[in-house]
Amino acid sequence: MSHWLFRNCYPDVFSELSFKEVASYYGELRQALYEELNEIYPWFKCGRISHSDAIQADQWRHLVKSPARAEWRWVDAYSFYNRKNAFKRFDLCIKNGSNVVGLAYGEPTVSKSTLKIDIIEATPYQEYKKGIKTFEVVSRAAQYYAILLGADEVRIMNPLSKELANYYCSFGYEYVEPRAKHIGVYCSMKIEV
Repeated sequence: MSHWLFRNCYPDVFSELSFKEVASYYGELRQALYEELNEIYPWFKCGRISHSDAIQADQWRHLVKSPARAEWRWVDAYSFYNRKNAFKRFDLCIKNGSNVVGLAYGEPTVSKSTLKIDIIEATPYQEYKKGIKTFEVVSRAAQYYAILLGADEVRIMNPLSKELANYYCSFGYEYVEPRAKHIGVYCSMKIEV
């Protein structure tokens, strides 16, 4: 069934379900995402971000002395994205053994037409990455999850620098400076299903 058809012709499909059933549905979508990624990248383990993963990633900021390093804390992001009403979240941890390689959090818009990726970070330890660009995995995961949601766009919100935005654009994203300044800049990719 077309994602557009499902989203526009069956808008009340979740109205008959309990919160627990709806949250479980989105959990199943994320699980399908992780299974797909683990097939594509068998040398990594892709799954949800755990509290211990967030703690490990927070240690990176002591290793990276770069103005491009954001000041967020993954432990705070973990708490925010695991709140009760964030059941639709995009939640990705990429690991090489017990070592975190990269993480990303995001959420779909209310209409679910766009998946917004709010924070992304890769380990500064190059040897953990096995030659794969972390953003390659995150971008593929975001596109796949967007399709599962029925979204037709992925946005990487507020890149930390123009250089980083250009890097995202090298993967097929388009840099956008919206007229409404409260939205912030983003890199957009339209999803063709």
